[in-house]
Formats: sequence, C-alpha cells, structure tokens
Amino acid sequence: SSRVLWTLAVTQFSVHSGGLYGGHYWAYAKTEHGWYEFNDSSVHKISEDQVKTPNAYVLFYQRRDVAEEMSTGGSSAGAAEAATTNSIVESDLKDLMQ
Repeated sequence: SSRVLWTLAVTQFSVHSGGLYGGHYWAYAKTEHGWYEFNDSSVHKISEDQVKTPNAYVLFYQRRDVAEEMSTGGSSAGAAEAATTNSIVESDLKDLMQ
C-alpha cells in the first residue's frame, strides 16, 4: 500500500480595501504565465513582488501531488521533497501577507 504526499499552493486570492460599509475588491491569480491582477474591467500582468499584500481576503489553494510513499515503515525521497515543498509554500504565504 502507498499514500500520495501533497502540498497546497496559493493560486488566487481576493483583496479588500476600505471599511465595513464600503470599499473595493479586486483579485490576483497565478497562471502558467505568471501573476495577474483583475481589477474591475482591467487585467494586468504583474510581478511576484507586486502580489504581496497584507490585505488578502479570500485565498484559493490548489492541491499538488508531490510524491508517492510506500507504507513499508520507511520514508522515501518524496517525503523529504514534500516537507521541503511544504516549507516553501508556508514561506510564500507568509511573504504574501507581509
């Protein structure tokens, strides 16, 4: 028997600015071509540095299978890769929220 090791990556999120009774929403999404900002009727490609915001409101994640581990009691190289990938995702999420 084996199990699939996976990680989550932020692929889209919305942002809110303003107050409780008013404000503005826009969204960011990552594609195979990079990050994009969706703001009302405009869409712009932006750098990864421009994505970082403390105002992320709703985050969307994508599950990514990293490796398959045999349940023989030992761990595989895939397990180490999954742990490293999880650390990277957590780091990216912390960067996003700064």
